[in-house]
Amino acid sequence: MKTAHYVTLTADGYVVEANESEGVPPSVLKHLMGLVSAYGNIVVGRRTYEVLFRQVPMSAIPGRVIVLSQTLNPVADVHVVSSPDQAWRVLGDLNLSTALVAGGPATYGAFLDRGALDELHLNIAPVATGGGLRMAWSQTQPVALELVSADRLDGGIAQMLYRRGA
Repeated sequence: MKTAHYVTLTADGYVVEANESEGVPPSVLKHLMGLVSAYGNIVVGRRTYEVLFRQVPMSAIPGRVIVLSQTLNPVADVHVVSSPDQAWRVLGDLNLSTALVAGGPATYGAFLDRGALDELHLNIAPVATGGGLRMAWSQTQPVALELVSADRLDGGIAQMLYRRGA
């Protein structure tokens, strides 16, 4: 199964976390929902799920929602799983071929620890915070990526698409 990550970082390399008051920037949310529609799913951690779905009603999500969590109770129309392997099984059962992993840092790390990085949709927000959470995983070998495209979104957000290199 292919795995695509959708990540927004600050200019100094920290994962941008959608907060309860501002949510996800509209241009990022529009692009993300386009990918959810294309891939048929979105895989997020519990906190990302809670923040994102305050901003976007479940009925407006154009794909299946999978939440990677050890603590979230079952939710209608949401597949709650405890590992990337379970997420991949659910997606396979739904005849979907790509997992779209969209946060947060622990969820990215869980997939990256399994070497799951085929595409990286990387947004760089025009802000430096000096602190926060970073993407981290136990893999010690670099993963070669090839730049496929680069665009500018509203709000000065730089957006790049990378694919795993040969």
